[in-house]
Amino acid sequence: MKAPAVLRGVTVEHGRHPLRGKTTVRKQLFDEIRVERIEAVTDSRNLGSIALLRRMGMTQDKTEQTWFKGSACTEYTFAMSRREWLSVEQP
Repeated sequence: MKAPAVLRGVTVEHGRHPLRGKTTVRKQLFDEIRVERIEAVTDSRNLGSIALLRRMGMTQDKTEQTWFKGSACTEYTFAMSRREWLSVEQP
């Protein structure tokens, strides 16, 4: 079975250690399922999520104006490719 080129919409909760949970999921996605790219979308006002995505090594890829619950908002898309993961993965 061929893995999807881009996977969106994976949400991970891992108690008090969100980075550990996210690292595990990224490792599974890139190393086991072999996706080529993962993306995360967050509201531009969600500074905690933006900081977490940056600490994970994801880079801001796109900015879009959209509507959420009847209000205009700005969404940021962060992404990481398999190549980027391999360059930062610890042995």
